[in-house]
Amino acid sequence: MVTTHAPVWQLQEAKNRLSTVIDAVEAGEVQTITRHGKPVAVVVPIALWETTHPAPGPSLLDLLLPPEGARGEDLAAVLEELRRNESAPRPVALG
Repeated sequence: MVTTHAPVWQLQEAKNRLSTVIDAVEAGEVQTITRHGKPVAVVVPIALWETTHPAPGPSLLDLLLPPEGARGEDLAAVLEELRRNESAPRPVALG
């Protein structure tokens, strides 16, 4: 994919001609949008965005839990035990 810089769009013009802006992006052109003469946004082809912003990985919970097929009754029993013990705090010796 070839990425080139196209003309800068004033916000109102970009709003009025959004289809043209998107057509240019689909053609591989990066589009800059300004408000009161200052750049405020850049519209880039999705392929370029995906190379610079990879999808997030698994969450911490996903990493800590066993795989989907391995959860079974053991995990259910542990979770039930934790739920039962929520209302009865353990005594803690301080000092």
